[in-house]
Amino acid sequence: MLTFTRHPGFDFTHFVSEGATSIANWLETVQRYGDAGLTTRELYDLRQHTNLYTNEEIGEILNLAVKNKPLHKPNRKTALLVDNTSQFGLSRMYELKSEVEGVLTRTRVFYELDDAIAWLGEDVAQCL
Repeated sequence: MLTFTRHPGFDFTHFVSEGATSIANWLETVQRYGDAGLTTRELYDLRQHTNLYTNEEIGEILNLAVKNKPLHKPNRKTALLVDNTSQFGLSRMYELKSEVEGVLTRTRVFYELDDAIAWLGEDVAQCL
């Protein structure tokens, strides 16, 4: 299941995926988040995410990001935190495809939480 916690005072949203999060749950959760308004900094913690999405499912996530492009601002950052090479590879695929599609949010994949925090801004550490 994918859940999120907004921290409006920090303009930051923390997502956590635990277990075998279905693609339907992922898309519905991200859509709810988008409907409520995007923050400029996001962290998706995928270290407890147990299933790997197919190329088609990554495409569905990307399609939602493309649909929401008008909501994205150039200064947005999304950090994806992973703990294995399969997650890293799929996350990098999303990162590269989003650049090709013109999604303004800068996305980076990290293995270490400290590196993700450093990239997003040290102040988000208070939210975790």
